[in-house]
Amino acid sequence: MALVTARRVLAQSRRKLALAMLDQRARRTRELIEMGGLVEKARLVEAIGLRDGDMDVEALLGVLLEAAERVRVDSSLVTAWRARGRTAFEADKEKRKGAGRPRSTGAAS
Repeated sequence: MALVTARRVLAQSRRKLALAMLDQRARRTRELIEMGGLVEKARLVEAIGLRDGDMDVEALLGVLLEAAERVRVDSSLVTAWRARGRTAFEADKEKRKGAGRPRSTGAAS
């Protein structure tokens, strides 16, 4: 009886671990997709020619390495970059909000 209970507990623990690993993997995948979206939003895609059908991964990695090196030298850059990113997100939000409004024809009703 104790052996059956122990096996059941072990099986439940394995299922929980497998689910936790899947959840962690899904979160990581989502983060990576979001990072790709940020590369797009920052217009790095056009800036370094990633749309030409042949992704220039060396150039993209070079940009990211440059940013990492600069931040190691001057950590205050993160604060400035964060402010710039916040401004870009807010501008994008306002742009999307404005796109949903009906256009005025200029004529009086």
